[in-house]
Parts: sequence; C-alpha cells; structure tokens
Amino acid sequence: MNNIYQSGSDWLGGWSGSGLFLANHDKLICFGVMIEIPNKGNDGQLKFTSISAIDKLDVKLNIIESSALDFDNKLLASSVNSIFEQTDDNAISLWENDEGNKPQLDYIVDKLTKVYSDDRLEIMKRNAIRRILVGKHFCIQSSASMKSFTINIIKLIMHMI
Repeated sequence: MNNIYQSGSDWLGGWSGSGLFLANHDKLICFGVMIEIPNKGNDGQLKFTSISAIDKLDVKLNIIESSALDFDNKLLASSVNSIFEQTDDNAISLWENDEGNKPQLDYIVDKLTKVYSDDRLEIMKRNAIRRILVGKHFCIQSSASMKSFTINIIKLIMHMI
C-alpha cells in the first residue's frame, strides 16, 4: 500500500470537476460533477453536484431529465418474466422437498390457505415458490452485473489517472 498520502483528499487531489458516469450498455451517461472531498476524504465521502451546473459555464450539453431515462427497466422486467416462465415444475418440487425450505414452505401454505380455496391453493403455492426461485436467480444475475459494473468503473478511474 502506498502510504505517502496524509488523507484521501491528498490522494484524490485535482479530481474536483471530474464527472460521475454511469455505463448503460452502449451509452456513457454523466450524471454528476465532483465538487468536494469532505473531511479530507477520511470517511469515504465525495460530494457531487448535478450535471446541470455545467450549464452555468455556457457549455452546450444534451441534458436529459433522469425521469426520462429507462435504465433498462423494460429489459429487467422481461428478464424476470422469462426466468419466471422457465422455472419448471421439477425445480419447484426440488425446492419443496428440500428440508431447509420447510419453515418457509409452511409459512407460505399457512398464509395461502387463509386466502385461497382448495382448488386454487396448489397453483398459488407453486407460483409463490416460483417467485422465490426467480428472486434468487435474479439476485445472482444482478450480483454478477454489479461486479461487471464495478470493474468498468475501476477501469474508467484507472484510465483517468
């Protein structure tokens, strides 16, 4: 480890004014500008301002309101639906028969029997289990995506140095 710096602000000196970027597949979106490293950077804080502050410098940028950005919500929704549809009965049965899932299964059955008739109970139970399995799969995929996102941010930072 390099110990020549007294504080985080020493290490990041000169970075004020740097953009905060989000890599969104084929687009690189700047959504903030670093303006300060509070507390000498010793507590890991960085202070950013909105990208709209650049307007005051008479720099012409294509600024889009964040509410207009989709951030792939439609893609995520279709991915979750696809995973849901692909979760087969065998995976559901394996989950049901796993002794470690018994407390969760008992809770699901207890709650569903209060709401659904016997003829709907099995369908709704399998849908609840399917949602649990989809959630686990989606979390694993999201974790891998976040790791990739973090690696890309590190590469971007290293490129800036």
